[in-house]
Amino acid sequence: MFQAWCDEQVVAGFSAATVRRRRGTLASFERWCCDRGLTLTSVRHGDVLAWLAGFECPQTRKSYLGDLRGFYGHAVRHGLVDVDPTALVPRPKVPKRSATPIDADDVRRLIEHSPRRVRLATMLAAMAGLRVAEIAALRGEDVYPTHLAVRGGKGGKDASVPLSPELRAELDRWPASGQLIGGLPTSVSGLLRRHMRRLGIEGRPHDLRHSFATEAARVSNGNLVVVAMLCRHESIETTRRYVRWFGAGHDVVASMFQAGTGAVPAVSPSASSSERQVCGPTSPSTVSLRSA
Repeated sequence: MFQAWCDEQVVAGFSAATVRRRRGTLASFERWCCDRGLTLTSVRHGDVLAWLAGFECPQTRKSYLGDLRGFYGHAVRHGLVDVDPTALVPRPKVPKRSATPIDADDVRRLIEHSPRRVRLATMLAAMAGLRVAEIAALRGEDVYPTHLAVRGGKGGKDASVPLSPELRAELDRWPASGQLIGGLPTSVSGLLRRHMRRLGIEGRPHDLRHSFATEAARVSNGNLVVVAMLCRHESIETTRRYVRWFGAGHDVVASMFQAGTGAVPAVSPSASSSERQVCGPTSPSTVSLRSA
């Protein structure tokens, strides 16, 4: 049953990374069931709820529930179970995260004060926007003079990623064939996370990709079409959640609250809160804020 489900996903065209991740989810759930005298075919709705409740992160719960629903949908279709135990499990609500790029000085510290593998992994994430799965899969044969060939990225898609001169120079020190970083995506993520903590840098390895997107937005003056293309996002709405850059927004807000302009309250440095006065014309003015 387990292998048949995996084979079905391969035939359906899911990437090897996706199939491997889903296999891992099911294996984890099966171990949990075995510890409680259950099997994959005997679990009920409450068992699924109890397992998912053990994970603190809403995104993890959502991802794992999706994997289980895929498996039990297969099981129901093939008559392996009569009832899908995930059918009545509510979809976890995942809060929308704002962009959390790692400070440029911290990125530079991570590059300059880490072992060779961590250095390259950091540069690939922060200077090329690669995901940890793409970093783990990168081979010397994928490095070209002006770009990286990302093979079987998210969604099984291939892509070309431009290379900066600094990253190109670093890659020249690595073998021209075979895996560069290697390992599983989880091992690459753990490697980066450990060294970030060692250097006192807060955040997640994926935040290095936010740093890449934010810097791309700054250099392109907020051109999210370009940033989305570089990040390989299908939707610009996804890209917005990666970018923490306000462009001219700071200047706009500063101008709005300058004393003596528009209908903006101005406070004398020596005045108390009760001595405020409105400067300028009394008619309201309209300020247009244009999104970056």
